[in-house]
Amino acid sequence: MAPGELPPSGVINFALWLEDRYGLSVALEPTLVGVDGACLAQGDSRFMLLNSSTAGVRRRWTMAHELGHLLLADEDELTIDEDIWERSPMETRANAFAAGFLVPASDLREQWRTGDKSVQHVVSLLERYDVSVEALAYRLHNTNCVDAVGRDAVLNERFELNARRMGSDSSRSAVKSPGPLLQRATMGYLEGLLGIRPLADLMNLSPDDLIQQFEAEEGDAAGLDRNVAAGS
Repeated sequence: MAPGELPPSGVINFALWLEDRYGLSVALEPTLVGVDGACLAQGDSRFMLLNSSTAGVRRRWTMAHELGHLLLADEDELTIDEDIWERSPMETRANAFAAGFLVPASDLREQWRTGDKSVQHVVSLLERYDVSVEALAYRLHNTNCVDAVGRDAVLNERFELNARRMGSDSSRSAVKSPGPLLQRATMGYLEGLLGIRPLADLMNLSPDDLIQQFEAEEGDAAGLDRNVAAGS
């Protein structure tokens, strides 16, 4: 990322951004209990699966963690993370990548230096980086913004901090099919190669709702064509 650039907040926005920025396929689906996520690298293809049942901030961290595995070319083609906090060297490295990716050190130090260190200031940082209280507390400590006492002070305020923050988990349990798969399926439907029901299932819509959506888009396009013709 460019200096000063932060990943977008939210779960779905972050997933779409990763697909566009890194050419990944990202899926959010319910997984086996205890599985946070998985990633697969095969040839030029990169795929990431996240458990849609966990909290939004945890899914964002897991996405960044899996991105670390993929970009760092960790040894296994398939990586399944039942515990992203496992202390193996590979998992520790992926978590270090996630911390730096979601909460860049230089940006955090500047935000901390220029803030008033109040509870509301910490809330603003949680909303800026869209991470958990625990992730922010340890990142503050590891970037030398606070000492261990300061880290623990932030952790001790986790209940108030979580109560004050806004919109940190709005997409809880949201599911998402991989973007490239949706594009190919949509083209297949438009070309008559795929029925409406499997496409609707991929989009988590009813067939009737999806048909209405296509009809509305066709109507918008027709109206645009008429406006352009009238103005020419």
